[in-house]
Amino acid sequence: MKSFITHLLGILLLFTATQLKAQPATSNFEKIDQHALAAPDKVTKGVTSLAAYLTKEATTDLEKVRSFYVWMTANITYDVQKYLDWGVGHTIMVDDTKVERRRIMQETLKNKLAVCQGYSELFDALCKEADIPSQIVIGYSKSYGTHNIVKEIKEPDHTWNAVLLDDEWYLLDATWGSGFINQELTFTPMQDDRFFLMDPTELIYTHLPADPMWQLLDCPVSFETFKKDSTTIELAVAEKKVCFAFKDSIQRFRKLPLKEQELMTAQHSYDFNPTNKLLIGMAHFNYANEKARQLVEDSSLKGKNLDAHFKTTVKHRKLALNYLGADRKELEEALGMDEFNYAIALLKPINDLKPAAQLKLMDKATTYFDAATKHLTGSITPEGKDALNACKKNKNLLKKNRAIVLKNIEIEKYNQEIRRKNQQKNK
Repeated sequence: MKSFITHLLGILLLFTATQLKAQPATSNFEKIDQHALAAPDKVTKGVTSLAAYLTKEATTDLEKVRSFYVWMTANITYDVQKYLDWGVGHTIMVDDTKVERRRIMQETLKNKLAVCQGYSELFDALCKEADIPSQIVIGYSKSYGTHNIVKEIKEPDHTWNAVLLDDEWYLLDATWGSGFINQELTFTPMQDDRFFLMDPTELIYTHLPADPMWQLLDCPVSFETFKKDSTTIELAVAEKKVCFAFKDSIQRFRKLPLKEQELMTAQHSYDFNPTNKLLIGMAHFNYANEKARQLVEDSSLKGKNLDAHFKTTVKHRKLALNYLGADRKELEEALGMDEFNYAIALLKPINDLKPAAQLKLMDKATTYFDAATKHLTGSITPEGKDALNACKKNKNLLKKNRAIVLKNIEIEKYNQEIRRKNQQKNK
């Protein structure tokens, strides 16, 4: 099953003056930094071994997070070529969101090369290995880009991380902490501690989470304010208003299943900036993919439960079409795959049914094979083309089986009539 994921490339700052300030030091990191920088190559082959080494000398979660940040900013190189090839916010089709995210993390670790998603995925994976609550934050970045002009802020183009330490959430950006792109459009490594556990009131000048609760501000800065100059942002932050309790919001958010989290984040992001339809469209598409996977794999889905599950799948698939564009052939194909898999699932109990019920079920399945055929026509993937051919074959088989069932019903009626007449004679 195909699903959307955005490779958010994350423009780095050109090496220039900035107003960003680091938080006051809360610990002496000299020892843990030296340990992180001395990591031997053999432990960097996998995320488990790397996390085990980096946390070996740490006595607190803060030191563990620091060790992750220092090793990453010293060893992962920003992939300028990928940024130039893809551009900001490039969207591609991938096999599965979870699988793709893990692949990106593993490639980052293997190649020591990544755009911002690779940095944030690896940092998140290291935190999970150390049982430290973490979150990848998707959002907008404001900086001078690779062409020395202020880029237009339209769709989310960057990812960074949030971590929970001693019941408080903090923000960090290992991508921007690893170096900068110079005027020759090459990456210059330069570890920068300013982006380690930055004060949210400072980070907001250049980083705007798509979901406002991850600003970690009592009163989030609006999308329109963020697009303006630093003075406007400073005035907004200085108001010190309390609009909502972001800690409570994050706590409720973290209790939800992952797909529900994605939907909530997407809805918050859309409400925050209605011009950004990408995240909410992707979230509904991926949610539909998860439901579609269950449609195929969950044998316990039967009868009304199967129907309700399919309706939920289609609901989110059509919402994805609404947000991402009805002209996207891959979205229409996915809807066709849902209808095809539903028709197959409908037919699973057919041998256990009486002839009349078999006919009714075959008619229903044929209706959805017809719908699937319509949406799969002109498919762009091998899976879609295979499903289209399977629709035609299944419809032909159902037509033949329907004729057989009708014939068996006629034979059974004839036999019943014979038995009735014999019973009358015996009386």
